[in-house]
Amino acid sequence: MVELRINGQVIDLAPSAGASFEKVNPYFTYEDIYTDQVQVPSIPLSQRNRRILGFLDLPRLGSNLPRFFLQKFYNGQLIHEGLALVTDVTAFAIQMTAVQPIGEFFGDYQFQKLSEIDLGTVPRPGVITPVLLDTGQPAYCFPTIVNPDYYGTNGGSVGYSGRVNHYGSGSYQAGPLVPMPFLSYVLKKIAALTGTTLKGTFFQHPVWSQLVLYNTRALDSQQQITLTRHLPGEMTLIQLLIELRKLLNLSFTFDTVNKVLEIDATDDILSTPATLDWSDKLVKGGRKIIERNRRLQLSMSLDSGDQLQKDKPEQLADYLTPEFAPDLSIAKLTTSFSTLLIDQESGLASTKQVGSTELFSQLASTWSPRLLLWNGLQSGLPRALPTLAGKSLFWNGVGGVFETCWQRTEKFRRGLSYLDAQMILDETDIATLNFKKSIHVNGCNYFIVRVSGNLPLTSTVSTLLVLEN
Repeated sequence: MVELRINGQVIDLAPSAGASFEKVNPYFTYEDIYTDQVQVPSIPLSQRNRRILGFLDLPRLGSNLPRFFLQKFYNGQLIHEGLALVTDVTAFAIQMTAVQPIGEFFGDYQFQKLSEIDLGTVPRPGVITPVLLDTGQPAYCFPTIVNPDYYGTNGGSVGYSGRVNHYGSGSYQAGPLVPMPFLSYVLKKIAALTGTTLKGTFFQHPVWSQLVLYNTRALDSQQQITLTRHLPGEMTLIQLLIELRKLLNLSFTFDTVNKVLEIDATDDILSTPATLDWSDKLVKGGRKIIERNRRLQLSMSLDSGDQLQKDKPEQLADYLTPEFAPDLSIAKLTTSFSTLLIDQESGLASTKQVGSTELFSQLASTWSPRLLLWNGLQSGLPRALPTLAGKSLFWNGVGGVFETCWQRTEKFRRGLSYLDAQMILDETDIATLNFKKSIHVNGCNYFIVRVSGNLPLTSTVSTLLVLEN
């Protein structure tokens, strides 16, 4: 029996009411954000339904209709919950469509450029220290960066030392001061502005919690530190998250009803043991699908304004799965985020890039998205580097991003194949689907990629499974 609740109240349905559904695993895609699809049965225009829906069939209410909290149950099991909106009203029925508003999770800010979003300011302190707090949380750091080209060819005329955030004898010296915002601070400011909650293991990670966004925008004479001025200007809010996911292999779990986004590690999902055996649910005759794109290539878009990275340095080389079988293709994933090199003489992060500053009319100078790791005050200098605690932001090498974040995913892709099958599932199976956990079927473990079918469950459910290697 299909039961529909609107704003927590059971509504009347026709005895033969049914609907289709499709549930999609969101954890194995990086460029897009997938969501479930569910059909809402036609809702009879009974007096009870009219009352629950606020008599929206009355002409004087016009088209400014609210969204409704929708829950769909089948035989007492919650199959779907989310939001729904009215699409049509006839003399006999109301048509609604279910929406999972991931595309508008952050409201009007979702597709705005970061440079256009007001994320607030903090007062510039009279004395700059290596870390600036905002309400007790690290907000900005001022790491010393080797950059002889910051003022172009004009550095000599102002006695420029060749270092941004030049530090000596326990204090900052003359030269450009550039605040680098902590990524965790930026994300929390975004959450506060958009009325969302961001949580997950990513925020407790001992290394990733020290990520900072490199930029070249000097404070100059400004007495306020304006956050948006120090963010990658052409990147939108949602691009910030997606590009970060592509770098660190993150998983996103959206709760659109409560506006919660949980950010975790995809490799952790792939290490979860199977807890369910669905062998007896498989209908004989499934189709095995061969996957050829099983070699992984991880790449970064480098900052073309950095002269040290014009000819792609070895440290910033792509990661490519070694060839292990014939006739394989490559699945390439490119993130917009990159990082800086390390100056061998000083041990500081290094670049050769014209900065963004009022001096010499250089405000038009831009930078590409890059990340560093705050190392704190070491050997008398505030340092943000591409390395921290044995980890690095380079793809390759010991502690590199591949080794830290992508090893299990690569192993998974090496054995990638699909099983397209029909399964006999009940309402409990559908209601308790957990895409983070694999299932066991006839001697193999699989992750569920997609399930689709019709309610009532009078026939088999189409299921796409991917082999866990």
